[in-house]
Amino acid sequence: MITADKTYSKETIQLYQTQDTPAKAAQNSQQQEPSLQSLSRNLRSREEHQRLAENSQQNRRSKTEDLTIRRLTWGNKAMKAAFESVKQKLTAQS
Repeated sequence: MITADKTYSKETIQLYQTQDTPAKAAQNSQQQEPSLQSLSRNLRSREEHQRLAENSQQNRRSKTEDLTIRRLTWGNKAMKAAFESVKQKLTAQS
């Protein structure tokens, strides 16, 4: 703290005046708190979205791995006929 019994340079006085006093620091922290809370909420929300996207991607991967011609054609005569015609064309070319 600057006292009257010492001589200080202009730079020292300016530095002291620009430094936060405890009251200014408390006021600044109160002003910044809502923005920090908002930032924290946004980060948590992004983490949740990323987790959901990863789960969704894993589910899609497992579903596509389970697909077989038998599953695609089960009970579907049109698809069964289409696959049979492709199979016959391939065996005829060989």
